[in-house]
Amino acid sequence: MSRVTNAILDTPIRAAQYLRMSTEHQQYSIENQAHVISLYAAQHGFEVVRSYIDEGKSGLVLKHRKALGQLLHDVVAAPQIYRAILVYDVSRWGRFQDIDEAAYYEFMCKRAGFVVHYCAEVFTNDATASSLIMKTLKRVMAAEYSRELSSRTFERSQRNAERGFRNGGMAGYGLRRLLCSPDGTPKQLLEMGDQKAIYADRVRLIPGPAEEVAVVREVFRMITRGMTLDEVTNELISRRIKYFERNWTRDGVSEIVNNPKYMGCLVWGTCAKKLGEKKVRLPEALWVRVPHAFEALVDESTFLAAQAVFRKYQSDEQMLSGLRRLLKKEGWLNRVLIENCRDIPCSRMYQDRFGTLMNAYARIGYKRSKSFWRKDVVRRKWALRKQVVDEIVALFPGTAFVQSSSRYRPKVFLPRGPTIGVIICQATSTPLGHPRWTLPYRNKLNLLSLVCRCDTANVAIRDYHLIPNIQAGNRVALKESDPLLLTGKRVPNLRNLMQIAMAMAES
Repeated sequence: MSRVTNAILDTPIRAAQYLRMSTEHQQYSIENQAHVISLYAAQHGFEVVRSYIDEGKSGLVLKHRKALGQLLHDVVAAPQIYRAILVYDVSRWGRFQDIDEAAYYEFMCKRAGFVVHYCAEVFTNDATASSLIMKTLKRVMAAEYSRELSSRTFERSQRNAERGFRNGGMAGYGLRRLLCSPDGTPKQLLEMGDQKAIYADRVRLIPGPAEEVAVVREVFRMITRGMTLDEVTNELISRRIKYFERNWTRDGVSEIVNNPKYMGCLVWGTCAKKLGEKKVRLPEALWVRVPHAFEALVDESTFLAAQAVFRKYQSDEQMLSGLRRLLKKEGWLNRVLIENCRDIPCSRMYQDRFGTLMNAYARIGYKRSKSFWRKDVVRRKWALRKQVVDEIVALFPGTAFVQSSSRYRPKVFLPRGPTIGVIICQATSTPLGHPRWTLPYRNKLNLLSLVCRCDTANVAIRDYHLIPNIQAGNRVALKESDPLLLTGKRVPNLRNLMQIAMAMAES
C-alpha cells in the first residue's frame, strides 16, 4: 500500500514484524531492529500488532527458523488481524544462497494479500523497476556475504588448527580444555559446557584428571593385548568405572582407541558443513595434522599398535559383509541394531572407516527412508502402551479402557476409581550423555496421567509416575528428577496403581 493511501486512512494499518538475529553484529540486535521498525511504522501509518522472532538463527535455511516458518504458515493458512509484514532489511529476511528462494517466500505473502516492507533499505517498497532491481541486488549481496564469511571462517579455523589450537567440541574422556590467550599463554581451565567469552582467545587440550588418564592407558593396554571392544567395555563396566557418570559403551571405547588426539596429534578438517548444506567428509590430503600439538596420554607406538590391531581385526570388505548379514537377518539397519549385534564392529567404527553410517549403507546398496525409521519407533511405542494397558486390565478385573485409535493415548477406567490417561515417554540422551524422556505434545487433561518412562533401549518400562492435570504445552524432555514428576507420585509397581490413584483423587 502506498504512502499516500496510508495517509488518507484515519486508522493505522495493522502489521506484523519479523525479527532475526544470528551472531553477526550489534547492528542487527533484536532491540535495534524493533526500534527501526517502530519508527518506520509511525512514519508510514502502520501499527505493529504481532512479532515473529528468530534469535540466534542463521539466515541460510528455512528449516531452523521456526518463527519465519510460522509466519509463512499463518499468512497462507488463514486470515490474520494484520495486513502487512515489516522487516528490518533484506538480509534479515534471509541470506538464502538461491536468491529465488527469498523471492518466493515474499511472493507467498503477497499472493495471500500481505505486503512485505523492508524498513532500513534505501529503496522504496513499491513495484517499480528500480526498486525490484535494487531488491534483487540486495539479495545477491546478502547471499555473497554468507559465502565470503563462510570462506573466511574456514580459513581462520584452519590457521588456528595449524597452530595446535582446538576449534570446538568436547575435549573427550581423559582430556580437558585449557583457555589460552592468542599467543598461547594459559588463562584458565574450562569446565564441561563452558564457552570462551573473548573471541580472540584460543583453546588447547591438556590431560584431564589422573584417574581418567589411567583408564585411557588401560584401554589401550587391553586393546593391544588382543581384547575386543565388547570385552574392554564389559571389563570397564565390571570394574564400575564410569564414562562421564554413565556406563561405558563400545562407541566410547572406539572413540578413544581410534582418535589420534590421545597420542597428542591434532587432526582437523576431516568433515565440512558449509552454508547449510549436508556434512561431507573431506579427502585425507586436505586434513590438517599437527603432531605433538599437546601432551600425549599414550605414546605414538602404543597408539599405532592399537590401530594395527583394529586394521587387522577386519578389512573394509569384512566390515561390509557383516552389515550385509545383519541386513539379511533383520531386513533393515540402524545404529541400535548395529550396537546390539556382537558379530560386527560398533557403529563408531563404521563411521571412522567410511565417514558416516549412510556411506557404509550405500556401499552395500542399502538406502533407508526416514519414514521407515519413524514407523518403527511409533510401532514400538504403541506396543509398550498396549502392554501397560493389558497389564492394568489383568491386575484390576472390571477395568475398561477407551482408545479412539492407535494414534491416541488410551484412557483407563478403573473400577470404582478415577480415569487415568496412559502416556509413554521414550528415552533419549543429551550430547553429554544425560538421560531424557520425551513427553509428547500434550492436551489439557482434567484427569490423572500415568507417565511411563522407558529404559534406554526403549524396549521396556523403567518406572511409572501418576501426575494430576497435565496442562497444554509443547513437547518436553523430562530429566531424571524432573519438577513435573514431583507434582505427582511415583508408582513402584502397577499393583499399587489403584491405591495411589484413589488417594490422589480424594486429596
